[in-house]
Order: sequence, then C-alpha cells, then structure tokens
Amino acid sequence: MSDLQVAPPLKYSTIAHGDLEVLNPLSVDAIGEAFGAIEALGLPEAPRILDLGCGRAALLAEALTRLGGVGRGLDRNPAFVADGQRLLARRGLAERATVEVAEIGPDTVGEGAWDLVMCVGARPFGATLEQNLAGIARLVAPGGGVILGEGYWRRAPEPEYLELLGARPEEMPTRAELDGIGLRAGLRVRRVVEAGFASWDAYEAAYRDAMLAWCAANPEDPDAARFEARARRWYAAYERWGRTTLGFALLALG
Repeated sequence: MSDLQVAPPLKYSTIAHGDLEVLNPLSVDAIGEAFGAIEALGLPEAPRILDLGCGRAALLAEALTRLGGVGRGLDRNPAFVADGQRLLARRGLAERATVEVAEIGPDTVGEGAWDLVMCVGARPFGATLEQNLAGIARLVAPGGGVILGEGYWRRAPEPEYLELLGARPEEMPTRAELDGIGLRAGLRVRRVVEAGFASWDAYEAAYRDAMLAWCAANPEDPDAARFEARARRWYAAYERWGRTTLGFALLALG
C-alpha cells in the first residue's frame, strides 16, 4: 500500500485503493479494447502521451507499452505518484516517462502538444463533462486522440443515492449521451467500453476490504472509526442502488 504521507482529503482514497494498480472498475480487457480504437487512428510512431490524473500510472504504462513514444503523468496525490514511478521503473519505462505531483491546469500542460491525452476519472478543466472535454481537446495535436474515463447513469438515480454521493443528476450523462459527447469539442467517439458488473463488483469489494483491513490494523488512528463507518455505508449503498444506477466507461475519441 502507498505511503500515507498525503494531505487529509486524499487519505481515504489512498487507503481504500489498497494495492490496486488500476484505480477504477475497468477490466484489463476493456482497457485493451479502448487502446485498439486508438491504435486505429494511426498516431505517430513515437507519440507524445499525456495522462491527466494518472493515479498509479497503470494506464500510462499500458499506453507506452502498446504505442511506444514518451509520456508524462500528472496527479495531485503524492502517494499515487510515488507508486506510479515505481511501476514505470519495474516495467522498464522510467526513461520514457515522467510522473509528477501537480495541480492540472492550462499553465502546466502545453496546448496542441500531445498526440494522445488520457483523462480517467478526473475533470481538471471544468465541472461538467463538456467543459472538461473542451479543455482536453485543446491539448491534442492535429490527428491525435483522447482516452476519457467517465461515470454515467445507467438509470435515473434515487434521491437517497444522490445525497450519499453528494451529486446532482446533471453532473453525469446517461449512457445514450456518451456516444455523441465529443462533437462540440471537435472529437468523434470511436469506441465506448463499459465496466461490466463483475469488474464493478470486484472493484467495490476490494475498495471496501482494503479500508476495513486498515481500520482493523490501525484502531488508534483518529480517522479509523469514521473511515470504517464510511466504507460500510458506501458499500451498502452500492449494493442497494449503485450497482444498477452508476456506470463507468472508457471512451476512445479521435
């Protein structure tokens, strides 16, 4: 598990993700499908790859392995960045990529400088999906591509579930809206690959179990009791509402 020398808002997520390299419910097969669509775009032989909110750099490592080129990953969690640096080193990719702690914004990345921009589970350029995608599109070189990871509603969310999430219905699209989501940004969706129920179940169980194990091992930590209650409440909500309400997809756009 990551070193927990992180700011308090990041502590829970760092613990709950345990030893997971991929910090979302997508399977290896789903990630492979999305990259297949990107490969079909015909990117340069040595593409420049940017990963916004890169987490532990698993997706960046996969992109470098499949596509070649050089990469840069940015994330605001120093524990995840340290893990990402170690992962890249283990896979022999450290000389081709940098992973660093940074708040993502227009001043930290170059516009039109990247052949592939990846942004999974983050919205660095705006509160809405459309705003975020417009910001991402400005970073992509002509002929380049985007891999976007986004949540969506499988069905209309119950008010109680929205309250627990701290979310509003308009914050996420429906599944039907995903297919045309890139048009305003000048991008076309080439593939939408959804997280299946089995991978969602495995992810949520791992997320809960990592947190409960940490709480059991650290009962004197001032956050332990609150974190345990939060983990149990979140998993109960997933079983009651989340499994049939909340979806997650990886979109390949060009």
